Amino acid sequence: MATQITIRLEVRYAWWLMPYVYTLAFFCALFAAEPNQEKLNRVLNRAVTVRAVREKQGARGG
Repeated sequence: MATQITIRLEVRYAWWLMPYVYTLAFFCALFAAEPNQEKLNRVLNRAVTVRAVREKQGARGG
């Protein structure tokens, strides 16, 4: 008999991420420039959290 495991991913981001992205996009458009990918990756690593949660047996999403 196969065992079924349900894992849910919780993705959260900091409240300041979207204002940061909108401001960055504004200045990139204003100066016709591309964002520095390394700096953007560092900001995203600080702002986004992903957590895997094993759901209890018998629990159903809905």
